[in-house]
Amino acid sequence: MELETNLEASQQVDSLLQQAINNDHEALGELFTRHRRQLYNRALRVMGNAEDAEDALQDELLSAFRNLRSFKGHSKFSTWLTRIVINAALMRLRRVRPELLTSIDRPPDPGEEPWLNRVRDPGPNPEEWFGQQERLQTREQSFQALPPGYRQAVWLCDVQGASNREPAEVWEYC
Repeated sequence: MELETNLEASQQVDSLLQQAINNDHEALGELFTRHRRQLYNRALRVMGNAEDAEDALQDELLSAFRNLRSFKGHSKFSTWLTRIVINAALMRLRRVRPELLTSIDRPPDPGEEPWLNRVRDPGPNPEEWFGQQERLQTREQSFQALPPGYRQAVWLCDVQGASNREPAEVWEYC
């Protein structure tokens, strides 16, 4: 049953893709809508915050729209979109976080801070890092405390990017 459903979904994506390549904007919108949640979650993991993830997603959708005809089908369409969103997010990170170049050979000018004090670590400080780890551990414990059916529904929606309908359909069979 699941294999049949996956095959049907794959055929629908292929059909929508062909329509989108032939300038069917509704088909293109449907393709992007089907993958939006998964792509947003991927961008959020790379960017670290919702606003930048949304911007990266918009960059990705525009890039995918412009390069749709270059999709050759060597991978799944969702894989192609995911690679574009990761690249868009990484490019956005490079623009947002320019590298700090400081010569350690040049002595500081009078009144200027020593170079060691000017170099900032872009990552979280130890307190932030441990706070993130503690939140992850709490979430994992809460997740594991859920009944198996709920745990599966959360996994399908939040991790796999499924629509709300898919876990509901799975729940009916449990």
